[in-house]
Amino acid sequence: MVAHTGHLPAAVMDRLAQVRDPIAQVVTDLSEEQRQGLMEYFQAAAKAYRDGS
Repeated sequence: MVAHTGHLPAAVMDRLAQVRDPIAQVVTDLSEEQRQGLMEYFQAAAKAYRDGS
């Protein structure tokens, strides 16, 4: 597993700044049921990653 250093390179910060608002808009436009499904997907993916590491 990769340990977070608390520091992100400037290029990564720039890229995150570019995609943050468009992603937020997509999530905002989802129905409550769709947001719940998305949350469950990310929880399962995070668990699978932890279990596989």
